[in-house]
Amino acid sequence: ERVSMILKELLTKLIPYKQFSSIQNNATITELCSWTAKDIQSFITRVGVQQSSRDIFVEKQIDGYLLLACTENELKDYFQMNNRKIRQILIENVIRM
Repeated sequence: ERVSMILKELLTKLIPYKQFSSIQNNATITELCSWTAKDIQSFITRVGVQQSSRDIFVEKQIDGYLLLACTENELKDYFQMNNRKIRQILIENVIRM
């Protein structure tokens, strides 16, 4: 149920970046929703998120479900991801999964 609840919100957020039909499939979103906070740490480290922002992700125990719910503005405001390019790279990597 959590996955279906977030899909509608996620689709609304993704439309400015990429049409949903070009996202691989719902199974990918379901898989990302099952990621743990540790999985997210590995992912955001590979993407290039700076340490101070990664520390906030750890502090707030952000898992896959919560990452999918984050907007670009929330990444900037709540996670101190001030580098717009890194925010966009993170979002694009989530979309490309």
